[in-house]
Amino acid sequence: MYYMLILNRGKNYSLYIIAIYYYQQIVKYVQIQFVLLKKSVYTTSLQFVLQ
Repeated sequence: MYYMLILNRGKNYSLYIIAIYYYQQIVKYVQIQFVLLKKSVYTTSLQFVLQ
């Protein structure tokens, strides 16, 4: 389906799709990093409290 759209709209549209794809990947990566950061902060504070 995407390929048909690219052929119809030309290069600008394909670049647009690629940009959206990379943006989604970056957002996903940032969300994962944020969750990991929160987990690590939580566990370190928990360890500190338990000590």
